[in-house]
Amino acid sequence: MIFEIKELGEKYKNNTAYTAGGKSFTYCELFEKAKEISSEVLKEKAASAIIFGSRNFETMAAIIACVLSKT
Repeated sequence: MIFEIKELGEKYKNNTAYTAGGKSFTYCELFEKAKEISSEVLKEKAASAIIFGSRNFETMAAIIACVLSKT
């Protein structure tokens, strides 16, 4: 599934991927944030992670980041 999302992100990088709190974020913004979080996760060399958050952009990016860090 993550590869399908990545493909969408590359193909439609300027399209809206997520809207929260009246603000829209593109696929490009979502994946840039996810990559940033993923690099921090990889630095920690954690075997697992718990994500606790609201329905917002940062939580969505964190979920994708955890998947990215395992691929």
